[in-house]
Order: sequence, then C-alpha cells, then structure tokens
Amino acid sequence: IERFDQILSSFLDQSKGLYNRPLEIEHAVQKLIKQLNHLNASCRDELIDAYRREKLMNLFEEAGKLLIFDGIKGTVNEHRKW
Repeated sequence: IERFDQILSSFLDQSKGLYNRPLEIEHAVQKLIKQLNHLNASCRDELIDAYRREKLMNLFEEAGKLLIFDGIKGTVNEHRKW
C-alpha cells in the first residue's frame, strides 16, 4: 500500500508541471500505469480490485480535466492490466 501511495503521489506531483502538454502527459500516464501494473502483479493481481479500479479511473479522469488532457481514460485502458 505504501508503494501504491508513492506511485500515485509521484504522478500527481509530476503532473503539476504538465498542464496542457498532451504528449508529456500521455508519457507520464503510460509510466504510471506500467508501475501500477507491475505493483499489482507483484501482489498476485489482488491490489487493484474492481472498487479500486473505479476509484483510480475517477482520479485519472479528474486529473485529465485539470491538465486539459481528454485522452487519459483511453490511455489508461490501453495500457492497464487490471
């Protein structure tokens, strides 16, 4: 759980400087999802269940709105394994 929080916090901190920069945002989202995929796999795919997936998607969609990046949901869905 601690590593999960670190990954999300790092993404949120990094994203503050990416306002309205879609290529950089997409790259940051891909990196985030890769890290979450790895972490979830190391937890036997039990860390991110349906409830957490829904909450994460809500968080990502809100971040996308703030960053003016409409494609965040598609990017997440394309790369996630949970």
